[in-house]
Amino acid sequence: MIARLREASAAALLVVLVAAPALGQAERSWVDPPMTAQPPRGAPAEAPANGAADVGKTAATAAVQPSREQAARQLAVDYLDFWSAPNALTLEVMPDFYGDRVAFHGRSLSTDAVMEEKRRFVRRWPVRSYTARIDTLRAACAPGAQTCTVKGLFDFTAISPERGRRSQGAADLELQVSFAGERPTIVAETSRVVARGRTRAAAAFDEIED
Repeated sequence: MIARLREASAAALLVVLVAAPALGQAERSWVDPPMTAQPPRGAPAEAPANGAADVGKTAATAAVQPSREQAARQLAVDYLDFWSAPNALTLEVMPDFYGDRVAFHGRSLSTDAVMEEKRRFVRRWPVRSYTARIDTLRAACAPGAQTCTVKGLFDFTAISPERGRRSQGAADLELQVSFAGERPTIVAETSRVVARGRTRAAAAFDEIED
């Protein structure tokens, strides 16, 4: 879902976002795997080591865990990216990030109610830049659970040209991300301003605005 939205909105996002450098992927050179030596004819087959099957299952289970943590962190980054987009795109995309009910800053709200809050904020601050500090993002997913918690810091700049107002600083973000449906969705959100003033990310955004 996010990939499709990114493709549809790439041109619009360039208006307000600093383009992140693309992650290069080295060209792969595929080769046939080496032939496995066959045991001498008539030699008894080697029995698997005790617990080998259990180890394989454990490894397979562990491999799933990082993928959910990664997906939860990426959802947080995408959420902030699209919250920084032009208003029409932001309001079109935002509902897709949320589940049917959201614990929004301590209140249980429907997606429609959350979007009404978002619309009020967008009208008040029509120009926004919200940038995740990637190195602070942490995700925790309990084994077997369908929900992950993402915590981290982000830098923000919100501008109202009409009112001649600007708000800048850094804030904590905490999201609860559910994997119960077809795609990960935010089921709880809270944030708290931890610093006011011009940050490095805000300075970069100011240079674009100028």
